[in-house]
Amino acid sequence: MERFFPYDSFRPFQRELAAAILDGFKSGRVVLANAPTGLGKTAAALAAALAYAEEVGAKVLYLVRTKNEVLQPLSELARLRARGVGVRYAFLRNKQDMCCYGELRGLPYAEFLAECRYLRGLGKCRYYPPKPFEPEAPMAPRSFVRAACGAGTCAYESAKALALWADVVVATYFYAFSPRAERWMDLGRSILIVDEAHSLPDAVASINSVSVTEAEVRRARADAERYGMREVTAYLHKAQRALRELRAGPLSVGDALSLFDEPGQIERAAVEVVRLKADEGSTPYSPLVAISEFLKTLREGGRYMVLAEQSEEGLRLKAVPYDVSRIVSGVLSSANAAALMSGSLPVELFLKAVPLQRPPRVFDVPLDK
Repeated sequence: MERFFPYDSFRPFQRELAAAILDGFKSGRVVLANAPTGLGKTAAALAAALAYAEEVGAKVLYLVRTKNEVLQPLSELARLRARGVGVRYAFLRNKQDMCCYGELRGLPYAEFLAECRYLRGLGKCRYYPPKPFEPEAPMAPRSFVRAACGAGTCAYESAKALALWADVVVATYFYAFSPRAERWMDLGRSILIVDEAHSLPDAVASINSVSVTEAEVRRARADAERYGMREVTAYLHKAQRALRELRAGPLSVGDALSLFDEPGQIERAAVEVVRLKADEGSTPYSPLVAISEFLKTLREGGRYMVLAEQSEEGLRLKAVPYDVSRIVSGVLSSANAAALMSGSLPVELFLKAVPLQRPPRVFDVPLDK
């Protein structure tokens, strides 16, 4: 384990933390590590995970909550390589953040994913299919995106290609905890390190939620009308009136779907409008994409509840997972091994929110240490 530690010596409790994580991995239990900021959890967890990965032939997936949090584990991995340890590593930030189309980065994430899917499917993305791109040495995320886009290739696809052969992949929660993520990775052969685990349930609920607002329906109606889609225009006009009269509160999935006539036709209209806008050379986005993604999520039959709430853009319909704990516990139980780390993890409350199949291995350093 010491071979994979990027420093000459351990801080107080750091060696113990690494040993506890390694022990948990070997005993087949999820590790819950609660230790204050500054202890050096990242380096300790990577040392334990890399030692165990070498033993069982697995990949390490280091998961962070936000795109900026990838920098700390990447820094520790760079330090490890500088010490002569030949660990191969890659990163996957938010797919939207890696997009070469700057005008698409302001969209809600679910809408961006749908937009990306449409552009690729229609053959309208200038950066897809990807071209070969492999830098001579690991690069910082922003530099990597600039270099890939400058080479005329999709930065996300290039990073994913590098991730396939890496020993360690640093990525956001989305890549393990969202059904919309591409399943490029075998969880059964992956060791998960989840940082900032106290925020995991809320973050998973957020990345698995989709929404549509009254204003988006109005703008989508304008797009449908502009391109002569009379039936879709009528459907959206009816939905706009219904949303204007709807009160805030919970709705059943069936009631939410009933607000929109012919969901399939709306989804086809979204594809067509994106194609037409791309052909015109304008920003290839339409609010029809947001409505299409919302309806598709509800129609796919997942366990969702729908909330109607007031927003700056009028009434918003928001579909949120009915049971986040099933998503989280399902991923953790599928992984070869998992360690959840935090500086403020309420262990008992977390276990009530996310039941585990086996009692966890708990490592808890008091905050005053």
